[in-house]
Amino acid sequence: MNRRSPVRAKAVLVPAAVFVAASAMAACAPPKAAPPPKGVSTTAPSHSATTPAPTTLPPIFTGTPRLYKEQPLDGWGQDNIAYAVKIVGNTVYVGGDFSHGVHHSDSVPRSNTMAVSLTTGALSTTFVANTNGVVYALASDGRSLFLGGTFTNVNGVPRSGLAKVNLTTGAVDPTFTANTKGEVDDLLVVGTKLYAVGIFSSVNGMSRGSGAAVDTTTGALDSSFDLRADARVNTVASNRDHSKLYVGGVFLKLGTTSRPFLAEVDPVTGHAQGPSFSSIPADVRDVTVRDDGSAVYAAVGGKYNSAVELDPTTGHQGWRVHVDGDTQAIASSNGYVYMGFHDGYQGNNTLRLLAVDPDNGQVDQSFMPVSGGYPGVLTLDANGKYLVSGGLFPQMGGVGVKGLSIHPAT
Repeated sequence: MNRRSPVRAKAVLVPAAVFVAASAMAACAPPKAAPPPKGVSTTAPSHSATTPAPTTLPPIFTGTPRLYKEQPLDGWGQDNIAYAVKIVGNTVYVGGDFSHGVHHSDSVPRSNTMAVSLTTGALSTTFVANTNGVVYALASDGRSLFLGGTFTNVNGVPRSGLAKVNLTTGAVDPTFTANTKGEVDDLLVVGTKLYAVGIFSSVNGMSRGSGAAVDTTTGALDSSFDLRADARVNTVASNRDHSKLYVGGVFLKLGTTSRPFLAEVDPVTGHAQGPSFSSIPADVRDVTVRDDGSAVYAAVGGKYNSAVELDPTTGHQGWRVHVDGDTQAIASSNGYVYMGFHDGYQGNNTLRLLAVDPDNGQVDQSFMPVSGGYPGVLTLDANGKYLVSGGLFPQMGGVGVKGLSIHPAT
């Protein structure tokens, strides 16, 4: 669900052989210990590197649909863009392009990653994973946190595009190495496998066209999975039993198979399978799957500017919610679909986040938190108790949060 497509002026189809090199920036050392500002948590997150990963699937949501509150916690945010948010336990981890965590007049150095309490909104002082480049993607196996982006080091330790860090401290795991040549834009953990997508040409020196799978312990490349996309892949998601992967981006082909912008792929080989989603006319920024597997939801940019429902069997489009700018993030939780975007909805240019009834595509008028700002909401995650949005916005739901909003369930 994170999850997140970098903001770009225009989606451009880029041949797989052309990639963006990571910018060389000065390494950022962890900040020196100092008395924490008000609202900064000195308590470690309630999970550690030894926390066991979930072994069973969560229950399918069958209860009465329940919205999250419009008004978020008055918590910490960041001084620039958040591209990825990931809930793990009682903590939300944030990745992006920023130099400080901020809360009103308080500011604490954090280079492109930080951790915030879900229940209080307080910034963690124990988690520091400073990078020298943008963090576009986050994922977790319940034991550790994986980072993806354009960085070349984390806390001064050389890591190119992919890294694994401790959930409590942010320390780099020395046993995991999966260096990429190019940019990682999204990550997904399935069992002991980490899927990475973006626009990169290789992983650990082995050729890969913008999609790869590596071992979550060592970072070793899975030789059987080869997506072979002809252009950028923005997002990857899985159905409930992990029998299907869905990838979205600006690509037109996977290997020799025509699959413009959105495709189902085999989770073992990465080869295209299933239907063609032929109604999608522009780049897909984010994708998620209804928890019973009955629908795929896509956030579509370009001039389509919509959240759409798609049939995973036929590929046919169901409902569509059109907004005034790119739809950049989508999440399914508690019987609703949430969509993040920029530029407003039906002439109301303060809106950046909406809730949609998945059964009929109707926007719920009781969840319309006032926000504003550009590029607005770029990433979403939810766990049934909290909905988290990230991006670049000056407020959300009447609270002056900066680019990060934590909404408790009603």
